[in-house]
Amino acid sequence: IDTQMTDLFNNHRSSFYLSLFYETLSRIVLCLEIFVILWAVGVGIDAIDSIIISTETTLIANIVFIFPMQVGIREGGLAFSFASMGLGENLGVFTGVVMRISELVWIILGVGMIKMKRFGKYNKIEQGKDL
Repeated sequence: IDTQMTDLFNNHRSSFYLSLFYETLSRIVLCLEIFVILWAVGVGIDAIDSIIISTETTLIANIVFIFPMQVGIREGGLAFSFASMGLGENLGVFTGVVMRISELVWIILGVGMIKMKRFGKYNKIEQGKDL
């Protein structure tokens, strides 16, 4: 992995910075998601609290990386993070479940878009059009 990262940085610097930008953007969106979920249930936190919760949860998920899809790990990490901030474990588990539902919706939308794209591709082939 070190060799690949060095090669990416040395020979494809724009791709390296673009991937770094997207990773940073995804972390910001995760913090925003936590903030919005808590705002929706009437719990007021600030951006720093959202970053702390996200960081603690990600750290726990990375430590226990052997579980597929982080089954139960994210919810446990969120419960731990929320408890450490005095917000209650139940709210952490609730936030984890809402985040799982959100992931499921995005997965369904993404797979649906792929299926629609493939259907359009096959439809053009049947009509004898070039792709």
